[in-house]
Amino acid sequence: MTMTAFIMPVLIGFMGVAVDISNWYLEKREMQSVTDMAAMEAAHLQNYYDTNEEIKTAVKAWLADKGINSGTDQVTINIPPSSGKYNGLNGFAEILVDRDEALYFSSAFFALFSGENFDVEVSTRAVAGGIDPGGNACVVAFNTAEPGALDFSGNAGVDAECGIATNSNHLQSIEVGGTSDVLVTDVSTAGDIYEFGNGNLSLHDEQSGSVSTFAPDFEDPFEDLPFPSNQGCDHAGTVSPHKNGSVEDRTLEPGVYCGGIDIGSGVDILLKPGVYFIQGSDLEMQGNMSIDTTGYTGSDPGVSFIFTQDSGGNVGTISKWNAQASVNLTAKNSGDYAGLIFAQDPAAGDNDVHINGGANTIIDGALYLPKGDLKFNGNSSNDGCLLLYADTIEFTGTNDVNIDMDETFCEDLGLSSAIIGLSNPRVIHLVE
Repeated sequence: MTMTAFIMPVLIGFMGVAVDISNWYLEKREMQSVTDMAAMEAAHLQNYYDTNEEIKTAVKAWLADKGINSGTDQVTINIPPSSGKYNGLNGFAEILVDRDEALYFSSAFFALFSGENFDVEVSTRAVAGGIDPGGNACVVAFNTAEPGALDFSGNAGVDAECGIATNSNHLQSIEVGGTSDVLVTDVSTAGDIYEFGNGNLSLHDEQSGSVSTFAPDFEDPFEDLPFPSNQGCDHAGTVSPHKNGSVEDRTLEPGVYCGGIDIGSGVDILLKPGVYFIQGSDLEMQGNMSIDTTGYTGSDPGVSFIFTQDSGGNVGTISKWNAQASVNLTAKNSGDYAGLIFAQDPAAGDNDVHINGGANTIIDGALYLPKGDLKFNGNSSNDGCLLLYADTIEFTGTNDVNIDMDETFCEDLGLSSAIIGLSNPRVIHLVE
């Protein structure tokens, strides 16, 4: 009887310890699960908040809702992580939680001998994040709501060594139909992708490329571009060089063209380097003509066509670009319009811009038509730097378009800050 009385408290104590260990394990597992989710949340919120302090405040509120309170528990949020494999790496977040957990049975047993409670520390840690998977975009539609803001229809064949993107939040913001075959490096849309018929959209590399739907909007890199209005005219009437004119007659100079430029069939045009302001009027390029900038050298031999307002608020556009036209244009590499081949004042409102590119179409630079509906039809190949930025963009007909975006070439044209990186949303992983 005496032995039983001595052994029973010990047995009860060990049973209590076993229960406490089981509870401690369950508590730690639950805390680890919450910590893991908090790390994922902290990494995800880097897409949306401007400062780390905002992220930390949001994550602490999220943790409190899950039962982990920074007032009673020790919560540490490091952005970026301060330890481990991902120490100091942007795009990642580290969460550490420490809690003193009372072991009730063990405490009662321990108090018999020491008069004190017995608490243990439960510690959890998690790291989550992801390197930006997206590349850079060369075909970008700024429209925020329309279906088919990026539209590939008919028998369009597009092979782009770069990404495509749109701010449209429509469920069919990118439409790929007919027998169109679109091959790109990355895709980003604020909405979703709609493939129908025999249309196909695919990536050059499924491992390194990314397809991001319902992604955050990106900003217009040219929104602060100056568009001077109602300037004095260097050429009041329409400039229309004749195919039988002299070389001087067929050589255009920078300036303000208030009546537009109409390049007729069979005319070979040479452009002197500089900025061509086309004020309240249009640019037309007929068939079997040629226009290029290759006859000049120097530090900045390129050209920029800028469509601006006249006194009546009218803004011109590219009203005609025939497939038979031979076009070889390189943008300026300095000044306000560095990297821009064509830029249209947003005051133009909605307007159609038709480019019927042919096999002899070579453009190095950016087309910026923030309110323009760009319709690209025809065959063309570009191995340098081509950026198509418009409100909406449609590839149609039987065109076979190859687009390259050599980043070094683009940088040389002054387009480094204008290239839209498809970095959001990142693919978030729990890594530690």
